[in-house]
Amino acid sequence: MIDVMRSVRQQSDIPSADWRSDASAYSYSALADIPPAYFIAPSSSSGLLFSAPHAGRHYASEMFSKSKLANARTLEEQGTDVIVRELARQGYHALIASASRAVVDLNRPIFAQDSKLHPITADGPDALIKLYQPYIRAGYGVIPRLDAKRRPLHACMLNPLLVEQILTLHHIPYHRRLEQMIDHASAHHSQILLCDIHSMPDDHAHRQQADIIFGNLHGATCTRIISRSIDQFMKTSGFSWGWNTPYAGGFITRHYGLNKDRAHIQVQTLQIELNRTLFETPQRRVDSARLGQISALLSGLSAILADRL
Repeated sequence: MIDVMRSVRQQSDIPSADWRSDASAYSYSALADIPPAYFIAPSSSSGLLFSAPHAGRHYASEMFSKSKLANARTLEEQGTDVIVRELARQGYHALIASASRAVVDLNRPIFAQDSKLHPITADGPDALIKLYQPYIRAGYGVIPRLDAKRRPLHACMLNPLLVEQILTLHHIPYHRRLEQMIDHASAHHSQILLCDIHSMPDDHAHRQQADIIFGNLHGATCTRIISRSIDQFMKTSGFSWGWNTPYAGGFITRHYGLNKDRAHIQVQTLQIELNRTLFETPQRRVDSARLGQISALLSGLSAILADRL
């Protein structure tokens, strides 16, 4: 197994600006040249952790022709990398995907594989395979078959060796690092809260969304203390919010929040979906000032959540 995880970078090493702060920027290179996820470890320890699994803007030339890049980029969750990087400046551990969601969806289990796109190379428990079948059939397995507008991303089946390389270089190391983040935090805290940051379209099933949707699998992955603290904070925020509909939490929320094998610590998880209209134009250009407002909002919420752990 190839281990290509980036070494820990201290908070003082986090750049104030880089290409990732420009939402129009992306990278197109060989799969092996896509850098590993950005792991940011501040000097202080907190029980509050952040993940941005759909923030990546690196595209593999083995997977996409240049004519398909615009389609592949519709799956990007722009701005989530910037938000999580800013939260890391407040003293929280953070992990930010580098590989695009079109390359690999890190919020799917490794066995959520689409036989219409490539031969199946991994298996999982029957109950969990059944749980993720609707996503796979819809074209959004661990390696997506369709873009956000349901257009095919690939002209032919993917080589199983390429699939193995994608999962080995990016999916496995990302989740190994999340485990390490949790283990490190558990050495100093008996309660951990992993927040998975996403962005969502404003329209879902022709119904307008709230500004923020919090997902905790309908109460299964975080305590009432955390949920109530969020509600109290949001009441004075000036933003609208909701719980679990239509996004109750993906693989990261479920896998780490329902893991009962950890002794002496409680790992809670929360998926946070941000309405893209808060910081994107209809042309999907990011307004940096409005994005800064959302970062400030989540920074204030994070301080409260960290205090509750």
